[in-house]
Amino acid sequence: MSEYTTYPVEGINHLIIDEMTRDAQVWGAVDATELQITYQPSGAERAPTFMADGDEVVLSRANVQRITVPAGVNVTVKRASGDLHIRRLAGEISVEAVHGDLRLGSLWGTTRLARVDGDLRADDVADLRLLGTCAGDLRFEGGGHLEAETIAGDVRIAGATEVRLGRVHGDLWIERVEGAFQAERVSGDARLNEIGGPAALRTLHGDLRVIAATGGLSVPQVQGDAIVQGPFSPQASYALTTNGDVSLALPADTDARLTVRANGRIRSDVPLTPTADGTPTFTATIGQGTGRVNVISGGDMRITQAGAAGPRVAADVRDSATPEDLRNLGDRIRQQVTTSLAAAGIMVEGGHGPKPARSARPGSPARSAAPPTPPQSTVEEQLRILKMVESGVITAEQAELLLKALEG
Repeated sequence: MSEYTTYPVEGINHLIIDEMTRDAQVWGAVDATELQITYQPSGAERAPTFMADGDEVVLSRANVQRITVPAGVNVTVKRASGDLHIRRLAGEISVEAVHGDLRLGSLWGTTRLARVDGDLRADDVADLRLLGTCAGDLRFEGGGHLEAETIAGDVRIAGATEVRLGRVHGDLWIERVEGAFQAERVSGDARLNEIGGPAALRTLHGDLRVIAATGGLSVPQVQGDAIVQGPFSPQASYALTTNGDVSLALPADTDARLTVRANGRIRSDVPLTPTADGTPTFTATIGQGTGRVNVISGGDMRITQAGAAGPRVAADVRDSATPEDLRNLGDRIRQQVTTSLAAAGIMVEGGHGPKPARSARPGSPARSAAPPTPPQSTVEEQLRILKMVESGVITAEQAELLLKALEG
């Protein structure tokens, strides 16, 4: 059976509670003139013990169910045997261990947590610091600064001024952050939306989706696929490396220098220029090229821009051609090789590829009207030469010599 007691609050600045029961509550009240305590007697003790030391009071030898304190008092809870709810406090809050769920609401000071065995939910919390582990999910809404070391479940953040996360074993969904966002490792998928400051995620084991990271982006290791959508700030830099496919969506007013590389096919609405470093790397200047966007894909890459004419294949560095790639191959080889050579300042006679055979002069032996069809091996070799030109592995002059050698 629960019992009730009070204690004067005059001169108290810090309240320490040794033990709280399941479904316990710590409530702040602006007009409170005393501590109001509902508790369950512990062992032979029929009432809690208050030990005062200056402006600090320790409440022990009772399982506290509910306590109301002045809103400005600092509160420490050493242990809660079940769920715990803390609300409407302006002082500093410290919770050492909660063996259930923890819910925080309307806390205007700094809140420090060591261990939460269940889920953690924080609404309108000015400064939350999880220094240890949350064994469940973390949800943070409409608050300020968030710092969390380890979360075993999922993380959902909707509204914050700044966020720093250590290890997230589940999925991450974060949106509407005014300042910087930083995370060390996320084992699931991650979605970032409307991040105003620099966004940095060191390692992501799942897929990534980013929308409106206007403060810049740094994600050096993504095991899955990635979708990144603008707007992109010209004052910020964006760097992304994935093992999977990448989709990059550029607004019409993008102002950036784009550098991309892929192990698979690149299809782009933006005209790309191959670099001369021998790698399948391409660049493009969009607008004035003020910002920086660097993307590396372990798979395919698709680049779109609002208002652009449509996609084109910028490069394909796959090992072998598929049957679809071999369709109309001859025409495509002649057209693309001629374009590559023209871009390098080398004009091929007739503008359509190798010089055609001249018609026989009078008195000359008659020649066959149609040249022999090149064998399949020659066609595949021509395609590989084209891929090397487009990827920047060889120059256009070297490609012309190789093509002539094949014809000979």
